[in-house]
Amino acid sequence: MKKAWIAGLLLLTLALTGCGAEPAQQSALPVPVVTGADTQTPEPTETSLPQALPGSSETNLSYSALYPASSTDMTSQLPYSLGEGLELTRIGRYSGANISSGKQEQVRDVFAVTVRNSGALPLTRAEFTVTTSEGTASFEVEALPAGASADICAAEGGDIGTGGSFAGAGLTSAVFADGPGPESLEYEYAEGEIQVTNTGADIEEDIVISCRVSAGGNYLGAGAIELRLEGGLASGETKAVEAPIYSGLTLEVVGARTE
Repeated sequence: MKKAWIAGLLLLTLALTGCGAEPAQQSALPVPVVTGADTQTPEPTETSLPQALPGSSETNLSYSALYPASSTDMTSQLPYSLGEGLELTRIGRYSGANISSGKQEQVRDVFAVTVRNSGALPLTRAEFTVTTSEGTASFEVEALPAGASADICAAEGGDIGTGGSFAGAGLTSAVFADGPGPESLEYEYAEGEIQVTNTGADIEEDIVISCRVSAGGNYLGAGAIELRLEGGLASGETKAVEAPIYSGLTLEVVGARTE
């Protein structure tokens, strides 16, 4: 299957209501501009997410900031380097919307971390573990551009406590893109869809667009939402793809590929 990463970035603010080893090289994801200090914990707030992903039934989700660990032994270790330019900037517990690999759910009191890609390359996928005196939790993260951070719930071990001591963390695997690709796609949001324009040569394959939902400067969840534009795009052509609507949150296109 042919894959070619196509760079593109659009910050889509949706204010609608009612709705050790060298890294492996892959095609590029674009690098978004991300602002905000990762080392400061925001005041927990809640924002409703009244609409599910395209084609899904309506859901009721809320966003809450990650609550820092109560143990000073945990927080004093931060930021903690995982290697390959990835670092932990927060450890704590999370209750709220968990958006991961196109799925979204409401979770409560789950062991969670904030991970930052402080390297120069966009991260395609990474797996890592965090160990405390109370147990070990495993994590996964995908589609994390250079300079960006994500609040991630544990894939396994989400019930371990945060009152003990920090015993370390380690990177299991990491795959990075090889840098920004050609800026051949442009994006524009309008009424629950993304208008995609091809400013380069003809694209015959389907285009898979990777999007991230963010709040408070951090992405929510381990993975991206993927939207498929079928039939490709001719040079100069514009097509629309249905996009989810989130009230008060931000949707960013962080990359695209052809299949």
